[in-house]
Amino acid sequence: MINAAIAPHSSILELGCGTGRITRPLLALGHQVLAADESPDMLARVTETETVRSTIADLRLNRQFDVVLAPRRPR
Repeated sequence: MINAAIAPHSSILELGCGTGRITRPLLALGHQVLAADESPDMLARVTETETVRSTIADLRLNRQFDVVLAPRRPR
């Protein structure tokens, strides 16, 4: 659903990426994803792309992205 709503090869900032459940499919579709999460244990499981450890409130990047995602956790 995300891929259908964005341009091909978009740069994406994924906030609260967790273990990469959404990150990996987006990478496989050719997007560039920066995965951000506050948990080092979660980020350790995301090895396919650049990651940053930070809370959402404290995150400061000197970059712009085509898309910013803050997905909800599955129930």
